[in-house]
Amino acid sequence: MNQSLATKQETFSASVAAAEEIVYRVRDVLGIAQKRIGNTREAARRLRRAAMACGNEAAMREAFLIEKCADNENVWVGQYLDLQNEKGATECFDALGTLCACGSRMCESCSADLRRRSRRRAGAGLKCAPPEKFEELRLATLTTPTPQGASQKEAASFSNGCFRRLQKKAFWSSRVRGAIKGVEVPWGKGGLGFHPHIHLIVVGQYIERDAAAEMASAKWRAEKEEKYGAWGLRLVETLPPPGNLQAVWNECLLAEIKSRGWRLITNARKAKRIPALLAAGAVVLDWREVHKAGTGLQVDIRKVKAKGKQDAESISYQDAISEVLKYICKAEDWFNVPDAQLVQSATVKRWPRMFELIGACKPSTKKETSNVESEPSASLDTPCLSAAEKILETGSERENETGEKEIYIVGAGWVAAESAYLVAFMYCEEEWLPLQPPSPAPAPVPVRLPRAKSLRWLGEIMEFGEWCLLVERRWAERRFIRRRLLSQQFEHASFWALDGRRWGMLPGQVEEI
Repeated sequence: MNQSLATKQETFSASVAAAEEIVYRVRDVLGIAQKRIGNTREAARRLRRAAMACGNEAAMREAFLIEKCADNENVWVGQYLDLQNEKGATECFDALGTLCACGSRMCESCSADLRRRSRRRAGAGLKCAPPEKFEELRLATLTTPTPQGASQKEAASFSNGCFRRLQKKAFWSSRVRGAIKGVEVPWGKGGLGFHPHIHLIVVGQYIERDAAAEMASAKWRAEKEEKYGAWGLRLVETLPPPGNLQAVWNECLLAEIKSRGWRLITNARKAKRIPALLAAGAVVLDWREVHKAGTGLQVDIRKVKAKGKQDAESISYQDAISEVLKYICKAEDWFNVPDAQLVQSATVKRWPRMFELIGACKPSTKKETSNVESEPSASLDTPCLSAAEKILETGSERENETGEKEIYIVGAGWVAAESAYLVAFMYCEEEWLPLQPPSPAPAPVPVRLPRAKSLRWLGEIMEFGEWCLLVERRWAERRFIRRRLLSQQFEHASFWALDGRRWGMLPGQVEEI
């Protein structure tokens, strides 16, 4: 009895020590989780105050969802124990997440989930287009003047429109084989409006950034032609047309501004009219941001290096991916957005495309078809074959005068044994209907239940208080189901919610849901 008690105490002590070790290891992700929910709650409070000030109920519903997503009972941290990794050893992995997701871009947790999914897509896209001969990975940044008076959605749509025009240019299509694009629209440092810019990881040949790079490229081409000419040779390979990205991008900007009917300010005298134009509801762009001594401030190109030391002209692969995936803006950028624009961004139902795989980086969705032509298969009437076999088994046999074997078939008489099977089959195909099995009953059509309406859709037709109670009830049910699913999917994992609730594989304890 005493020995059994001592064994239990040792087991309990070992379990407590293991639990303390796990809790110590998850402190890092716990700090990240607390930072995320702190920023998310602050953004939700700002949005709620701004929505109440202007009486925008849609923004109030969005703020309520963001606050619920940052609740302590909704945020979890955990540790997964990989008992057998690739090297045959045991490994521990820390994790954090939310049981229910609001899906708002102002929620730091949901934005992190969106970036993680996009990172997976970006990695798959780069595997589809590895750099070929004379090709490299480059990070290109394309910026635009600040469209004063435009919303965040309009600014993102404006930058996408400029890029679509760039894709149609021969300068771009002759140098770029594939790309990964991300759009970032933070609030400008000058406080004039949203400042959109595009980050691209480009797979392609050398891209001349500005006029100076174009001149250097033209000089290299001339020297190469002169060198080959001295040897009595000529260039066979086709080089891309001359040009520079700065000039081509500026052409696309001007064309897109003109197509949208926005006002363009080109000098200080016209700049005095900006307040009056903004008061009239016009969108104004100060073109002086583009022409700043031709330094190429609107365009930046750097090499992407997977290994080695980085310098001013290069960037690491991980940093390049992070630049592309920080759309729509960083979490701290929301604190700089004025209240009116914050409410406007929170009520956007559908954003423009903020992340995109382009060209060779876009995985093919076509299914591979076999080139082997299949021969037409013969159609056999199985019921008639079975009936013919029964006729032959029950039929009488005899030998005729010449000694040949004959079989008697009802309705056909004595038939030679060699052709009896064919005659019986033809007879059954026309007359022997009772021997054919009945056709199977049609399979029942599955009944598909209608999908439940989304919370945002229900918020438009319900009272705000009633809708809040519905959100509480639905999210409570989802959290319960999600905890069960996490425990079933990760059998060797332990989870903790920030409100103290625990579930999963806990040392010395049973599963607690």
